[in-house]
Formats: sequence, C-alpha cells, structure tokens
Amino acid sequence: MLPTGIPCLFLPCENDATPDGTLHASILEVQAVSPDASRSWFLEEDRLLIHPADGKLLAMTPIDPVFLLIPILLALESADGESGARFRPIDDLFEDAVTKMVSIEGAEDGNARTGPLNADDIMRLGRLKCTPAALQRLCDCKEAAVELIVYRFSRSKLLDVLRRKTSRLAAAATFDSLPSLKRGLAKDGLGVGTDADENLRQDGRTKTACDVISQYLPAELKAMLLASYDFDALNTHLARLHREDRLAAVTPASIPKPGIADDGEGTGNRNGKKRKAAAQASRGVEKLKKASTTGMPKLSNFFKKSAK
Repeated sequence: MLPTGIPCLFLPCENDATPDGTLHASILEVQAVSPDASRSWFLEEDRLLIHPADGKLLAMTPIDPVFLLIPILLALESADGESGARFRPIDDLFEDAVTKMVSIEGAEDGNARTGPLNADDIMRLGRLKCTPAALQRLCDCKEAAVELIVYRFSRSKLLDVLRRKTSRLAAAATFDSLPSLKRGLAKDGLGVGTDADENLRQDGRTKTACDVISQYLPAELKAMLLASYDFDALNTHLARLHREDRLAAVTPASIPKPGIADDGEGTGNRNGKKRKAAAQASRGVEKLKKASTTGMPKLSNFFKKSAK
C-alpha cells in the first residue's frame, strides 16, 4: 500500500546483470489496465502480459525504492518520539519499523493481524540490493564498524530528493513530452503558445510536477514539498482566472439594470410603475419628425408607372 493509502502491487526484479557480473536489483510497480469498453492491444509478443483470469493488460514500470521506504522511515520517526531519530543497522531499522507499523494498524483495525500490511514483504524490501543505496539518499549514515553502516532518517535529505525529482519532471523538455500534463497547464492559461509569462509557466509546471509526485506521498509530506516553493504569483494568476470564470458564468439577463427593481413577478418596475411599450419614442424618431420636407417628393411618387 502506498503512503496515500491506495492499494498497490510491487514486484522485485533482479535480472539485469551489471558489468561486474552482479545482479542489478530494481522494483516494478504493477498496474492493471482495464478500460470500460473493449480494446485491442498490439504489442510485441515478448512484451505482452495479460492477466489470465480477466484479460486485463498488466503494465510494469520501475519505481524508485525511496517511495516505499518513506512510510517505513516515518514509522521509525514516530517511534523515536521526542528523543530524536536514532542510528540503526538496516536489519534493526526494518524490524523496528515492522513492530511500529503493525501496532499502528492493530490500533486502527482492532486486530494487528488483519489488514493489507504484510510484515514479510517489509522485511524482504530490506534485503533487496537496491535498498541500501536508497536509504543513503534519505538518511544520515555512519560506519559503526567494518562493513556495518547505520542509518538515521533525515527529513532535509528527503526534501532534497523530492525537489530533485520535481525539477526533472518540471523541465520543459520532459513536461511537454507528456500530453496529459500539457493539457492541465493549458487549462490554467499557461500552455505553450499563450502570452503567459515564462516564469509563471514554469511555476505551473513545477506545481503540476509536485501534484504528480505527491501521489506517492502522505499528506504531510505533500504539504512540506509544496511549502518549499514560492507559488504566490501562480496562486494570484489562478485566483484571477477563477474570478473571470465566475463572472462569465453570470448571464447578462440575470444582472439587474440600474434603476429597475424586481416586482417579484420577473418584470422590472421604475418608481413602482410598469413601463408601457412605446411610452417614449427614440431620439432618432423625434429628430425625423422635426426635419423639413419642403421640396422633397412624396414616397408614393416612386411607385407611379413611368410615362411612355
């Protein structure tokens, strides 16, 4: 389960040999594609993976182990309390995290043995070859003894990791290659080809990138990531667009004219009396009435038969 509480499936993968002959470990996120209507998928045979039970297309994409380690490290932070985070060997780190996470789940569910949490899965994550390198990006590290590294969670390091990911995704070349992200930016009036300020457009890319990355983060870390940027100008721009949309939604007929009050029956009164049609002629008509017609032929002259 992701830190957001969304159920998910991850698959350890150790099948790519590095130049020194060792296996390169990674983790794949498994997503089932199940459209409402029938679809046909044309892919290379060795790249096609279909669920045998329901025919769903399974897509597997690499995921940074950092996102799986975040809830584990947050559980340790909660367990350490006011005494502050402690340095731990990797085995102790995962054992303590499992104990804390199971106790939290038990308090919420009333039974520590129920729910989606699987202690064996968490311990297996700690044994993957890709995990120590990911921990070093999130923790302060010390060599306590020969071949014994101890780790202590650091929120500042986590924020640095998240900001670097945000910067890569918000880069114009990367962002513009993703149609779904470009459409979202265009809805905010910041699409490519508009007269929007480039700094404002970049703020829009960054904000969207934060939202994408935050799908793998708990709410508190999403707030921490957003707070690390200055989105004041962007928020002002979006608020202005919102006001314009609200004004555009108000039809002209719904705006009362000055000096006309509603009588409760949908008709307008001036000074409490109904206006009668043609009570006043237009100024153009009044001017024509006063115009001199001396010497001008009558209109009927134009419709007489011409003399032969």
